Amino acid sequence: MQLIRPRSITRRAPSRSAFVALAAGLTVFAAEGSPRGEVVSFDSRYTLYREGTPYGNMLVHNPSVLLGAKPTESFGLHAGWQADVVSGASVKIRNETRGVDAVTTASVKDFRQVASGGFSLERKYVTFEAGYAYGWEHDYKSHSVDFSAKTELLQRSMELSIAYARNWDSVCDRVQSDIDPTRRRGLEKSTACFTADPTVTTRPLVLDAFQAGWTQLWSPLFATQLIYSRQVLNGFQSNPYREVNLGVSSPAQEYVPEVRDRQAVALKANLYLRPIKTALRVGVRAYRDTWDIRSFTGEVELERYVLVDALRLRLRGRYYTQGSATFYSDDYYLVPRGKYFTGDRELSTMRSWMAGARFAFGPSAGQQRWGGLLSKVELSLGGDYVSYDYSDFTIAGTPLHKTAIIVSFGASLLF
Repeated sequence: MQLIRPRSITRRAPSRSAFVALAAGLTVFAAEGSPRGEVVSFDSRYTLYREGTPYGNMLVHNPSVLLGAKPTESFGLHAGWQADVVSGASVKIRNETRGVDAVTTASVKDFRQVASGGFSLERKYVTFEAGYAYGWEHDYKSHSVDFSAKTELLQRSMELSIAYARNWDSVCDRVQSDIDPTRRRGLEKSTACFTADPTVTTRPLVLDAFQAGWTQLWSPLFATQLIYSRQVLNGFQSNPYREVNLGVSSPAQEYVPEVRDRQAVALKANLYLRPIKTALRVGVRAYRDTWDIRSFTGEVELERYVLVDALRLRLRGRYYTQGSATFYSDDYYLVPRGKYFTGDRELSTMRSWMAGARFAFGPSAGQQRWGGLLSKVELSLGGDYVSYDYSDFTIAGTPLHKTAIIVSFGASLLF
């Protein structure tokens, strides 16, 4: 039996994060002019995510490629592809009657692909970008468009940015014969999805997202960035496979609100520590949505060149904590929470921390290109360790604790 993977592992399409990130650092303002025309770049990445027991293993392979070109100084094109290959186990039925906390797992095999493309226009201190992405898998399809613009002011010491994205998604679901959510059954498998089979249907999900940013260079060594983002989701947001035992005749398909308004504010700072020749980056983020989930994220990075000029080492750490959705319960048979119910651990009270390191080796050919074409190569290798704690998502009365390892490889070529 196939189940949708947990949302903590990966998202259905990169566009579902709603916008292109407009990150800026110290090097943004060091450039003296627009990049020259006729530049071609190739970027490839491979990420492996492995989440261990209890509550099922999960393995995700994530390859991606991105090709960019600038036929002129003011016009650029890009196209990309990525995939998620998922295998492991996930939840099928959450909670048992008579107050005994239990889960039933089932196998997960999923293959998601996303193809994307777009263009950019650059005019002195103003840049405009637009893109489109299409994502598909057995039980989900997604169309998305995104637009962003930024301008540099005050002799390029300030950058103001704005971005908007919209998704039109289709979710496969079982045809429900009962309008009462407590008597609806979950989807058993995805083989009939997006066919003429009368036992399945598709349900829409629309996402609108907005982001505004202000990046300020206060000195040659110090810069900050303030970001506000908002997402509004409207449509089917339940996991069609997941069921929750409510103490009635049979488990019911997960049922969550159709509207979710998410808002966040983030502040980042970059400081170059000249005595030790190291860049320090710190950031905080506060989040709240209409499901009453509130979260806080704190992160720190250190990066510097080691051994040789072309080799960089980055160390990073992150801490995350959140409260549960207002309708979440660890056992709805004992503690009901109104008309909505879910078995999603990502909507429970949780916290996580991550620590990792990344090496990047990027020699430049200088004025003499390698083979007359290649001007720069960068190879990267990274690893992260993540720990998750779910204080009110229990198995046999014990709060769930999970760990995961993330390994990534990358190669970038500039022609």
